Amino acid sequence: MINGKTITLSGREFVAPPVNWATFKQFKVEFAQIQQGTWTPDFDVMGSIILQALQRNYPELTEAELGKLLDIANIGIAFSAVMNASGFEDRAPGEAPAAVSPSTGTN
Repeated sequence: MINGKTITLSGREFVAPPVNWATFKQFKVEFAQIQQGTWTPDFDVMGSIILQALQRNYPELTEAELGKLLDIANIGIAFSAVMNASGFEDRAPGEAPAAVSPSTGTN
C-alpha cells in the first residue's frame, strides 16, 4: 500500500496516494494551471486523476465503480486528497494559490 491521504467515498475508506509520473505527464497542462491558480475545475479530469491515483493502491477499481462512489459532495474532497498526497497545497479546485509548488517533504 502506497502512503497517502485517507478518504471515505460512499462509506468505503481508501488511501489516496500521490499521482504517478505517467498521470502527471498525461495531465501536465492541468497540473500547471492548478499550480498557477488558473485551472477551471473539470469533473471528468478530476475523476480521471482520482481514478489513476487510487488504482495505484486498488488496481481492481474500475471507472464505473468509482463513478458510483463519487458524488457532487465528495469529488472535491477526493481530488484535494490526491492533490495533497501529490505535494500540492490544500485548497479548493480553482482557488488562487498562495505559493504553490510540489512539496519537497520539508518545512
